Amino acid sequence: MITHPTAQRVLISRPSLSLSDFVLRYYLPFARKNKRSWKMDEGNLERYVLPYLGTYQLDEISAEQLDNWNNLLMSQNFSYGSRFRFFWMLKYVLNCAVRWGHLKDDSKFKSANMPAKPGRSPLILSTKKAKELIQILDEHRKWPAAGIIHLLLITGANLAEILNARWEDIDLQKGTLATSKTFTGRVRLIPLNSDALKLIQKLPRYADIPWLFSTRTGNKLTSIWREWEIIRRELGMPKLCIQDLRHTFAKFLMDTGISQNEVRNIMGHYRIATLENWRKKYDAS
Repeated sequence: MITHPTAQRVLISRPSLSLSDFVLRYYLPFARKNKRSWKMDEGNLERYVLPYLGTYQLDEISAEQLDNWNNLLMSQNFSYGSRFRFFWMLKYVLNCAVRWGHLKDDSKFKSANMPAKPGRSPLILSTKKAKELIQILDEHRKWPAAGIIHLLLITGANLAEILNARWEDIDLQKGTLATSKTFTGRVRLIPLNSDALKLIQKLPRYADIPWLFSTRTGNKLTSIWREWEIIRRELGMPKLCIQDLRHTFAKFLMDTGISQNEVRNIMGHYRIATLENWRKKYDAS
């Protein structure tokens, strides 16, 4: 467990802090040193948490206040996904206050809960549709986004892993792509099959540009949504999500007889239950 460098496990005698004071004096300095997502935390806290709850003392924040805050955000048309992220980030901050001795315990806010919204069932491409997608991607092969989408389909990688891929991460002899842009932050090796290797070898490579896929100015691509919108509509599946390509790859693996454990090893952080739930609904339909 990561702890604040000056944390004490036993509550000590110290003046009560407001949530704003705790965040600015203790939480954010800790997050900057220990969390890759600290900038996101900082922005979300400053915009969506502290304006509403910042003046409250830590020991005044209760489950009821968290519910009221959540309802207020909902009345301001914040999406469920955004409110879900803000809520659990704030509970993490409050739990840090307990662990670091600024709060006696979590009794006042412990019962506050916001379960994840049930997700949509993934759209799994059939073999025919997958081939059709590859044909469309080939027609748009001048777009870097087309190569990215193709790699997602045939490797099961996450979008962030491909967008952040550098040429130095590729090992053509071993057939791997090394990436640290994972859910856990750890380096993992993405296996590259023969089709993926052929695709990568055909990509243009420019001097002084480290990225596998880059913009015309040589910067790293950060979004493919405009191209993806065009491609999925040409495929006749306007609701197809990028993540559905990952589910499709997992299904292809399992259809070849690969065990669930092997699928996890190949794909890293992947919930097999998502695919199993889809199969149950598919079989029942």
